Order: sequence, then C-alpha cells, then structure tokens
Amino acid sequence: MNNKGLSIVELVVSFAMVAVLMVIITSMVVNVQETVSNEEVKTRLIEYKNTLTKVIYEDILYSDTNVNRMAYCPSEMVGTCVDFYNSNGDTYRLILEKNRRTGYEGEIQNVIFLNYRGIRYMVPDSDLNEYELDASGNIKSETTIIDVKSFELTQDDNNHIYTLTIPIVHKGIQYSEEIKIVITNLNIRDKKFTEIEYLRTEGKGYFDTGILYNGKYGIEFKGLQEGSAPNHAAWFGARTTYDDTRTQKFVVWGESDNWAINYFTTTNRSVTPFSPNTIYVVKFNKNVLSINGTTYNYYGSVSTQTTPVTLTLGGVNNRYSHVAGTTVYNGDNQVDYRLGKLRIYYCKIWDENQNLIRDYVPVKDSKGVECLYDRVTKSFYYLIKRTS
Repeated sequence: MNNKGLSIVELVVSFAMVAVLMVIITSMVVNVQETVSNEEVKTRLIEYKNTLTKVIYEDILYSDTNVNRMAYCPSEMVGTCVDFYNSNGDTYRLILEKNRRTGYEGEIQNVIFLNYRGIRYMVPDSDLNEYELDASGNIKSETTIIDVKSFELTQDDNNHIYTLTIPIVHKGIQYSEEIKIVITNLNIRDKKFTEIEYLRTEGKGYFDTGILYNGKYGIEFKGLQEGSAPNHAAWFGARTTYDDTRTQKFVVWGESDNWAINYFTTTNRSVTPFSPNTIYVVKFNKNVLSINGTTYNYYGSVSTQTTPVTLTLGGVNNRYSHVAGTTVYNGDNQVDYRLGKLRIYYCKIWDENQNLIRDYVPVKDSKGVECLYDRVTKSFYYLIKRTS
C-alpha cells in the first residue's frame, strides 16, 4: 500500500484544474445573470408598450366619444407629438417629453416620458440616460441607454386608415420595441347614421378635410351664413398667416354685403352680392368660380400651387391670426378665430383628374350627434371645437 502524498506537480495541476473550472462556472453564472437581466429589460419594455397601447385603444374602441382620426401637432412639433380627435371634436394629445433632472447621486439624467392626455408614462431605464456638463453648464458628453425615435404617422384618406408607429430603442441590450396604433373603419364603432338637411356650426368650430388643396382641384360647397356676417366669416380655406402675402392660399369669406375670395393670389377678390341668411352654392372648377350658377372669370390661369396646411370647412386654416393689432399663434387648432356661423348642406371635393375625393353630407350618428359623413371614405367627420 502506497501512502505517499501528492507531489508538488500534482498539486499545482490540481489547483490549475480547479481554477479553470471556477473561471468556467463563474463565466456561466455571469452569462446566465446577463441573460436574465436582459430578459427582465425586454419584459419591462413589452409591459410598457402594452400598457400605453391599451390606454389609447380604450379611447379608440370603447369610449362613448371614440377616437376616429390622428394628425401631427403643429409643424414645429412634427415627430414628437400627435393629436387624436374624438367624435365630439375634442383632441387627446400624445407627446414625447425629454426632461433633464438630477438623480439621487447627483448625476444629470435625461428621463423620457410619453405623455398621453396629461398622464406621463416614463420609458423604462430612461433614468439611466446621463449628461456630463462642463463648467458653464453646457452638455459635455451624453450617455444614452434608451431612446424614443421620431413618431411616424401615415395616413390613407381614401380608405380612412391612420397608422402611428413609435420606435423605442434600448442601446444597452441592443433591443427595440414599437408602439403601433392603427385607426381604420373597422375599429370605428359608430357606422349607423341618419341624413339631415343641414348641420349648424354655430361659429364654434370647423371640419378638417385632411386635404392639401391644389389649384387644379375642384370644390362645391352649399351653405348659409346665419345671422349677421361680421368682417370675414369663414366658409372654407387654408393659408399660412392672416396677412400672408404669398400666393399659396385658397380662402372663401362671407362679409356683410360681399364675398372675399382668394384663389392662390396675394390679395382677396371682392365678389358681390352676398347676404347673410341666404343659401349659396359656391363652386370652384380649378380657377373658374361660380356662385349660385353665376360664373366669375377673375382668375386668368390654373394655379399649380398647393395650400401649406389642410383645407378646413367653417374656418380658415392658418397658423397665425390677427387679434386687436397683435399677431397671435393659434396653437393646437391652427385655425383663424373668425369662424363662420354656418349651415352646411353638403360639400364635394374633386382632385385634378376630376375624381371625387370627398362627398360630405350632414348626418346624425347613432348617438344623435350631428356630424359630416363622407360617402367616399365612408367615415365620420366631427366638428373640431376651437379654443378662444
């Protein structure tokens, strides 16, 4: 029986083998921990996406005043802000917020929120985004763990399909998620309606056609201005500002005894007669104007220009107004405060190839709410209330 102990060489080899095994085991444990940690991050992002998606879809599908349309907020916020319009004409806003704040250990964080209807939903791990500032307080360097990219909103007016995509990218684990919201005719519940003779705007709001109107297009609008007509009561139109000297504008106003009409020119053309409480059919076939069957050849050639903002009915869409000698930014609505107090009987819009792209008739939906129904897109358009 050999009772000799292990030699020094054997001990060294044994310790080396144990050390190798420990390294392998430690590496495996670290990998497992990283995998678990990464999966936890992914789970948090998926839960975040599902929570916000559920909240928005509740307004689209289950609210008494269901959301039926989306649009970017004013131009300077495109990519970071979207408005959801409901059947009462109110808007719900979704906006991307990036707020700099000081963390518990004095670090400067760049925390990201998606704010929907005034409730802020913090993006998971965005409190790990940090700034390093120089002595002057300017950003010296930035560490971004997670980011929310620009909103992507696509719109198919002919089929009434709106798709909003919000990409969320986690650079720390090389993973991304998308919040996707789709509004279609299939998820707008209210499809029953009763046609009525006319709809009254009462000077409280307007309808956004969603169309950038081109000089080659055509429009026919039957309406009536109720009561006395103040200086410039809007029937329909689109432009940039109240005193815009550029020619990219298409505007029809009713005044006390005349029309003020602009077909892609720098100044309004006065057209008579006009009387409040009288039904008029205003029609543009490209550059040819007719009112109640009388043709006015004021415009020498067909314009190929397009309005800078979408055409609105009952109001003139522009980003700035003139109030008591002051230029006022219109904010969310972008529509001039001088709304027409109209009865709308119908409105039709054709494209440059004479294809009918809007065919609005006044209706009451199944809840008794008066709105416009477009026979082309088979969708409802509700009065958008203008703030003061």
